[in-house]
Amino acid sequence: MLRSKSDHPLVAENRDLVHKIGVTNMSVEKRIAGAHLQPTFLMANVEVVATYELYNINRTKLENLIHRIFEPARLEIEIMDRFGRPVIRESGFSCQYSR
Repeated sequence: MLRSKSDHPLVAENRDLVHKIGVTNMSVEKRIAGAHLQPTFLMANVEVVATYELYNINRTKLENLIHRIFEPARLEIEIMDRFGRPVIRESGFSCQYSR
C-alpha cells in the first residue's frame, strides 16, 4: 500500500484516506523508483505503508477486480506532467502488491 506525498490540495487534505492500489511483477522499491517523475504516482514520491506477496494468483485479474471494487471511490485528479502538460489521473490513489 502506498501513500502519496503529493502537495495537490485534495491529496494533502486526505493523505490518510488516499492510497495507490496496483499489482507489479517487480519489487515495490523498483516500481516506485522515480515516482516523482510519473503521473501514475501523481508526480510525487510515495511512502510504502504495506506490501503483500501473491502466490498462484493471476495478477492482472486480481488488479482488475480490486479496481472494480474501489471504482465508486476513484478520484479524478488533474496534475501537470514533467513536461508541463495536464494529465488527469482517474485511478485515484490506492495499493501496490508485489508478485
